[in-house]
Amino acid sequence: MGRAVCAALLLFARVGLIHGVWRYWTNMEGRVLFDTRNSINLEYEGDSFIQWVIPDSCVINSLRTPKAVLHCSKSGMHKIELRLKKKTPYDEPRYFRFEHAMFSFLWYMVKLPEPFRYG
Repeated sequence: MGRAVCAALLLFARVGLIHGVWRYWTNMEGRVLFDTRNSINLEYEGDSFIQWVIPDSCVINSLRTPKAVLHCSKSGMHKIELRLKKKTPYDEPRYFRFEHAMFSFLWYMVKLPEPFRYG
């Protein structure tokens, strides 16, 4: 079975049906939902990449690189897509739902004066 799948993928790539794949993830392990406080890592593997297409309410560190970090500060559904040299039927836009971050704490360290350090 493994050889048949590999042969089919090679055939599709040769015929031109597969040009690349893209994926996304967050640094927040175990998080299923996206929120307005955290970013999404985007990655495209392939030779057809031109740039990311994002909504005006989102920012990205680099539109023209295959690896980028996306942040959306407005809650709601956002459409993310790719501009490619060669499009296939599998290169459809993806829709991400961003929730408003309910808890927004700023965590920081404070250097305590000498008398408080060692009790």
